[in-house]
Amino acid sequence: MYPKPQNLTACNKICVMKLLGARRLVAGLTLLLLLPSPAPGPAPSLSGPELIGFSFSPSALAAGGASAEATLAKLMARLHPDLVRLPVYWDAVAPAADGFDFGPVDALLATVSAYNLHHRRTAHVLLVVGARNIAFPEVYLPNWLPAAAAADIRQAVALPEYTAYLETTFERYSSSSLLYGWQIENEPLDNVTAEADGDNSLAPETISDEMTLLRSIDPGHPVVVTTYNSAAVDLDEQAESPLSWLYEVLPLPQAVGHPSQALNLGDILGLDVYAVTDRTSLEDASAARRIAWKSETVTYWAIRAAQVGKPLWITEMQAAPWKDGASFGTSDLQASALAYRDRGAKVVLLWGVESWIDSPDWMAAGVTAVQTLRHQV
Repeated sequence: MYPKPQNLTACNKICVMKLLGARRLVAGLTLLLLLPSPAPGPAPSLSGPELIGFSFSPSALAAGGASAEATLAKLMARLHPDLVRLPVYWDAVAPAADGFDFGPVDALLATVSAYNLHHRRTAHVLLVVGARNIAFPEVYLPNWLPAAAAADIRQAVALPEYTAYLETTFERYSSSSLLYGWQIENEPLDNVTAEADGDNSLAPETISDEMTLLRSIDPGHPVVVTTYNSAAVDLDEQAESPLSWLYEVLPLPQAVGHPSQALNLGDILGLDVYAVTDRTSLEDASAARRIAWKSETVTYWAIRAAQVGKPLWITEMQAAPWKDGASFGTSDLQASALAYRDRGAKVVLLWGVESWIDSPDWMAAGVTAVQTLRHQV
């Protein structure tokens, strides 16, 4: 979880909506004059999610607490997930340049296997592989890297040692009966805040190369590429418009994230959905209002993905307060579950569940949220 650009306050939204609408009208009329009218296609049906689960990161646990395995086991016993997203951190599994230790990942998979022995609803895993990986600080590089590569992620992922990490991970887990799919990097096209200075985004060509390597080893499991998107549909539409080049130079709120590019790269578009962060002002718009905006963007991208024959996943649904500020409560978690459950996302993975371990109120709210997403309440 990290600060993502929040590009639109409620005040800004109200002030610019008419202008955005007028610009869309002008653009639409211009295109109608220049292009033949295509026959409208059938609108994809928007159903509820097929799988519910959560992300789990050992790096999100408080120091000195229960082990990662014990914490994961407790969360699974309470939430009964269909899918658990687990990271394979490069620095964790490659303590030295000339060898690997997958013990920590194997221990988490063993925890999932143990859970499945005693529950009718079995769980599978989505493995996140890459130098860009889940949870702060977003970039996970081994401390044995040369100085230049340690300071520049693009140099780091060009090293043969990185290719070896990817290849070894794919080969080790591709035949696991627990594996549901892969995630290549985490929000790789986005320059997110991390401990390192400079741009930490990866080029689309890098992701394509990693996909090619994965497909050479495991052609069967689906691959998700993740990103985030704008606060409101209008800005996502603006970025997709033929006049996007014009909007980019105008002094107006700008779209963020790379959902269109991520959709093109992966088998699945993964959207990370946060309504309230330390960069959003609840004085401008309430959490409920922001959640409603985000639910509209989920629908927009679910339809866009369906039109090219791909599913949309909510790979991170905000399920805890932002660590550095803005308020997000248990009622907002429930509102999010209601808002997102029938918006076309095939998978919904809650984010921030590690923080529930020491909070009975949040754990109870999380259980209810999962039931809501499953239409059990």
